[in-house]
Amino acid sequence: MRLTGYFLLVLSLTYPFNTVFASADDDFKQGVEYVKKEQYKKAIQAFGKAQQQGMKTAALYHNMGVSYFKSGDYTNAYKTFQLLARFPGEKMLAEYNMGLTARQQDNTALATRHFQLVKSQSKNKKLVTLARIQLGEVKLTDPAPVNKGTAYAEFSYGHDNNIAADPDTGAATKLSSTYKDIYVDGQYIVYGTENNGLNVNAAYSSFDYSDYNIYDFDSLAFGVTGNFELGGWQNALKVKSEKTGFGLLDYQRVNQFELDTKKQFANNSRLRLRLRFYDITALNTTYSYLEGSKTRLRLEYKHPAGGGYLKYYVEHEANDRTDTLTTSYSPTRNMFKVYYKHDFSKQLDLRVDASYRVSDYPTKVNPGREDKRQRYGLTLSYNLNDTWKLRGRLEHTDNASTDAALYSYQRDLVAVSVNAGF
Repeated sequence: MRLTGYFLLVLSLTYPFNTVFASADDDFKQGVEYVKKEQYKKAIQAFGKAQQQGMKTAALYHNMGVSYFKSGDYTNAYKTFQLLARFPGEKMLAEYNMGLTARQQDNTALATRHFQLVKSQSKNKKLVTLARIQLGEVKLTDPAPVNKGTAYAEFSYGHDNNIAADPDTGAATKLSSTYKDIYVDGQYIVYGTENNGLNVNAAYSSFDYSDYNIYDFDSLAFGVTGNFELGGWQNALKVKSEKTGFGLLDYQRVNQFELDTKKQFANNSRLRLRLRFYDITALNTTYSYLEGSKTRLRLEYKHPAGGGYLKYYVEHEANDRTDTLTTSYSPTRNMFKVYYKHDFSKQLDLRVDASYRVSDYPTKVNPGREDKRQRYGLTLSYNLNDTWKLRGRLEHTDNASTDAALYSYQRDLVAVSVNAGF
């Protein structure tokens, strides 16, 4: 049997628990403690009590199935993993575990069917690799390659029917043009691993309008990121310096500092908190009024939903710019955004997103200003293979401002792109 440490990676990890009923919750937590102590029969009894009191969570069925498997009761292990498979986000893990269980029962044909299903349908590359190991397509002695570097590139071609006059001011020109957008980035792990280590990274982008070069935008950035786990949270500290150009002029140098933390839960949901501080220097006196700082705080929640996932976030932004004698460019902004991604197949997915943002500009000699921006987007993606992806994007923006003459506008973008991750 090829039941080595490869499947222990999947089977032995206990899920975090969700609160249900007080007594059921206590029994579940007791069962988890028994699993940690490898007292699997006692764990089964504790999980059974929690189930009798109405608990029907993925975490319960996963831990109960593992306990049955470890105790050698493969019949009940298989039945329990069948219950786990009813949860869409856990189906592929359950199928893999059913394959392991069937193999222990010497039912090779059934085990092969489960592993083939995981191989063809799972989007988790590690789980696919484990299934291929069990199918004999990958040798256990083959060393796993250590991927220290990754890269991403995207090329887009589109049309903008209302070009932004300045990336920071929010004014629109009522001019339209096709454009080319190029973006590339890469990172290299210089110490440790992706989740616990240090990496250096760089990014370059170029947004080029066909008809109006004075509105082109480009940027070049370099950064360092430290990643570490603490208390069940995945954390990152990032420092980045970015130089940008607008039209034919140098625009800004932005030094960015970021704190990021996120936690994954048993039902594949995720909570994330991110704080960014931007120190902004104008590289041309034309834009000296935009010098200063910007701070953004974001709270994000993501969870599985209907064959895909939903993600929401709220973001608060505070600006402290130099301004001019008559006009403030230091808005306070609050935004809410939601998007839903639906997977039609392993190759095809659709994302729908919507956001609402309110920006308040302080009063100077001129009256203060308030903008209310709505933005809606539709993105269709098709995976050509494991590396290349085609994407189409439609985006509509409607900005209503108390200074309607300059800042009320509508804008539509349409684009097709190809991207690759290496």
